Amino acid sequence: VEELARKKKVSMATIAISWCLKKGVTPIVGLGSIERVDQAAEAVAFAKAGLLTDEDVKFLEELYIAKPVLPLAT
Repeated sequence: VEELARKKKVSMATIAISWCLKKGVTPIVGLGSIERVDQAAEAVAFAKAGLLTDEDVKFLEELYIAKPVLPLAT
């Protein structure tokens, strides 16, 4: 995330929120400061403009290894 944020010249929060939006997930974002509100707005605009490409998503996900889902304890 940090590498892609540097490359795109945006915050890591912008990349993370944009990734969520691209995946069809609406993240719960803490908006406790003006900076956080600005980051969320930037991320929505970034995602809407299509600036997080499919190649970017592939890059973000290539090293991710999903953890197995454990059954719920009864």
